[in-house]
Amino acid sequence: MAYWTSFGASVIGPGHLSTRTPNQDSWSAFHRSFCDGIVVSDGVGSKGFSHFGSAAACMAVERAAFSMWINESDALDEDFLDDVRDYWIEHIAPLEPRSAAATCLFGIIFNSMVWIGLLGDGCAAVIRKDGRVTILSDDKTGSFSNVAEPLSATVSADKWKLACIPESECEAVVLCTDGVSDDIVGDDNLRGFLKGFVESSSEMATISATKAATEMLENWPTPKHTDDKTIACLLKNEVEDE
Repeated sequence: MAYWTSFGASVIGPGHLSTRTPNQDSWSAFHRSFCDGIVVSDGVGSKGFSHFGSAAACMAVERAAFSMWINESDALDEDFLDDVRDYWIEHIAPLEPRSAAATCLFGIIFNSMVWIGLLGDGCAAVIRKDGRVTILSDDKTGSFSNVAEPLSATVSADKWKLACIPESECEAVVLCTDGVSDDIVGDDNLRGFLKGFVESSSEMATISATKAATEMLENWPTPKHTDDKTIACLLKNEVEDE
């Protein structure tokens, strides 16, 4: 028998501290009888209300998960992804969607499957029991700027990256904004960071894991980093049947 717990942390970047701009990242977790989930979102920096957009993205995913259950869906399909967009638009109203654009990353355990999704930049990953790491991330190869499409009024389901893995094969889900993932160069280094993060947190109580994650982000080692940083994790806990 298994159950899932969650923790996470978000810290404002030095760039926003210097300009007295709010942290534009958000994250949330939810645990229901029908699913468990975490969400991370990064407001697009050039948009004036992106911090509202990122908070709305987190609410939209949880609401879409509830709708999926109510409608007796078997999987996270195009309807689920379209619901995330539509609920996000509702939650940011009366703001214009273009003024609150935000990325959206989620990890959801539903129907004995682990689903990860990514729209925009950042990293969504599943750490498997055998040590393999499945990663969804934006590809910035050959690009000097982030061209990944965030949540908008017109974004379609085919713009998302989506993956699913049997729950029985999984140990943890980790989501992080590009303020974290972009500072870790190379796929092998990123996989090593994610595995190490899970290993160091797996024996901690939730409060302790949250404190450790916050301290890690507050003491981020990359020189001259400026961006907000957010990381969230779902951990599987195994319990022997009596």
